[in-house]
Amino acid sequence: MTYLYFWLCFLAKVLVGMDKYKVVYMHYANNRSAVVASELFKGFNGYLQTDGYAGYNATVQTNDMTHLAC
Repeated sequence: MTYLYFWLCFLAKVLVGMDKYKVVYMHYANNRSAVVASELFKGFNGYLQTDGYAGYNATVQTNDMTHLAC
């Protein structure tokens, strides 16, 4: 059996005096490895809400993110 993974990323930001904007991004990968998370979130810092999968831990630490549970 082959599994396919869609990584759903949602960005919502509100700036004072500016319009709100929302972005939804879906990324396809053929695995759920930490390498995918590392590349996908490279340079991003902020809040990352996940399902608790340990593959996110290195990415969260490297990018100084705040890790939120679902």
